[in-house]
Amino acid sequence: MNKVFRLAAIVLLTVMMVSCGSRRNPTGGPEDTVKPEVLTIMPQVYTELSDRIEITFSKPMDRSSFTEGLYFYPPIMNKKISYSGRALTIQINEKLLPDTNYHLTLSTRIKDLRGNALAHNQSYTFASGKLNNNRLSGQIAYENPGDMGKPIILDLLDADSLLVCSGSVLGSSYAIDALNPANYILRAYQDLDGNGRYDFGREAYFEEKLTLQGNLSLDLMMAYADSTVVRIQSARAVSKQEVEVSFNKSPSSLGSMKLQSTEGKRLPILLQELENSKLTLITAPQDSSSYRLVISDLLDSKKNYNPESAMSFANSTIIDENPPLLLSSKPRNGTSVSSLRPVLELEFNKIIPLENLKVRLVASDTKKDVPLQIIKADSRICQLRPTQDLTNYRSYQFVIEAHTQDAFGNRIGTEESINFLPLIKSLD
Repeated sequence: MNKVFRLAAIVLLTVMMVSCGSRRNPTGGPEDTVKPEVLTIMPQVYTELSDRIEITFSKPMDRSSFTEGLYFYPPIMNKKISYSGRALTIQINEKLLPDTNYHLTLSTRIKDLRGNALAHNQSYTFASGKLNNNRLSGQIAYENPGDMGKPIILDLLDADSLLVCSGSVLGSSYAIDALNPANYILRAYQDLDGNGRYDFGREAYFEEKLTLQGNLSLDLMMAYADSTVVRIQSARAVSKQEVEVSFNKSPSSLGSMKLQSTEGKRLPILLQELENSKLTLITAPQDSSSYRLVISDLLDSKKNYNPESAMSFANSTIIDENPPLLLSSKPRNGTSVSSLRPVLELEFNKIIPLENLKVRLVASDTKKDVPLQIIKADSRICQLRPTQDLTNYRSYQFVIEAHTQDAFGNRIGTEESINFLPLIKSLD
C-alpha cells in the first residue's frame, strides 16, 4: 500500500512541475480585420481562356464563400471549384462560346476564415477566341456635391438582368473595357452605410438601358430617389390682381391652369412666372369672395408626374399701388463688358410686362440709339441684346425710362441710366 501512495505522490508532483514549467499564450488577442486581396490570377486578364483559372489570395479563405460569391458571364454551368492553402482553382468542363469575352466576378460575399470580405466587387475579363474591345465610359455628376470622392458600385447587367461585371470607382469619370456587343443595363449606386446593398432614397443611384456597339459615352447622374409628386402647398391673394402659389418642391414644368370662383366664373390669368417652388400669377381683378386654383400635368426634375393639384383661397381687396424697383443690372453701372453684343439684364422686384418695359441703348458720344432685341420679359428679370455690334472702347448708356411700369400701371417714376464700356483686347 505504501508503494501505491509513493507512486501516486510521484505522479502528482510530476504533473505539478510540468504545469508550473509550461507557459501558454493567453487566449484572445487583437481581432483580425484585414481584408483579403487577390494577389495573382492566371491566365492574365484580356488573354485567352482555355479550361482553367487559378487565383491566389493574400490570406486563407473560407472555402464555402466561393459558392455564392463567384460569377461567370456568360454563365459557365459545368465547372469544378477546388481550394487549397490560399489558391483557388476553377476547372472549366464545357466548351466556351467562340469570339466571346468571359467576365469572372469575385464579389464581397467571398470572405477569409475570420469573416473579412473582399474590399469590393472585382471583375476579370478573358477572351475565348478574338477579344472584343467595346468600351463604355463617361463622366459622373453628383446631385449632392458632398458625395464626390465616395465609392460608387458599378454593376453592368445584360438585358435579362444577369450580372455581367461589377466594380468600384471614385471621382468624376468611369470606364468599362473589353465588353461584348450587346444590350445592357448600367446600374450605379453609393453604398454609404456599407451594408452591401442600395437603400432607396438614402443613397445616390443611377440606372440606364443601353446598346453597346463600339465605344459609347454615357454620363452618370448620381441622384437620390424621390417618388414625391409636385403639389400645391399654399395659395394666397397678395392683392386684387396677384396670387402667390407655393409648391412642396420645385416643378420642372406645369400644364394648364384654371382659376374659378365659387360661383363657377373663370378668372383670367394674364401673366405667370415660376421661380423654383414659387409661382406668381397676375390676374384680372378679383370680384368674388373666394377662388379655386387647379393646375394640371405637374412634373418635377425626376419625372414624377401629378395629373392635377388644386387649392382654394380667399380673395383680396388690396390694390397694389407700389412702384416697381430696379434691384440690380448686368452689367453694373461703370463697368465693362467682354462682348460687342452683350446680354443686358435687369432685375425688378415685380413682374414687368413686355409692353410696359421701356428701355433704350444709347452711344454716349453720338447720342444715337442702338436697336435692341428682347430675349426675356413678362418677368421680374428682363434680358435684352443689341441687334448689331457695339463699337469697342466706346461708352454706352442703357436707359430704363421713367414710364416703365408693372402689370398694375405703377410706374418706376425715375429714369435709371447704366453706363458701360465694351472692352475687348483682341478682335482677331
